Amino acid sequence: ELDRLASLTWEDTGKPVEDKEEFWVATNDYLVSGGDSLRHVFDGIPMNKRKYLDTTQRDVGAEYLRANPGLSLPFDEKPRVEKIE
Repeated sequence: ELDRLASLTWEDTGKPVEDKEEFWVATNDYLVSGGDSLRHVFDGIPMNKRKYLDTTQRDVGAEYLRANPGLSLPFDEKPRVEKIE
């Protein structure tokens, strides 16, 4: 779906982002590698404008859970995925 992004605005001013403006995008390697059919988006970003971090999302998540051992998530009685027979 190439037309999902209809407009993009700056949160602090509400003004539209101009075509020539540059800004940071934080995402994961799956999307940058073309996952979720986004190759056309990230292929337009030159390699010298990309910054890859040494830390993975998995490591960040694991560290957060270790630092917050009492963390609990709400339980949903109605699951989003159901078995259909």
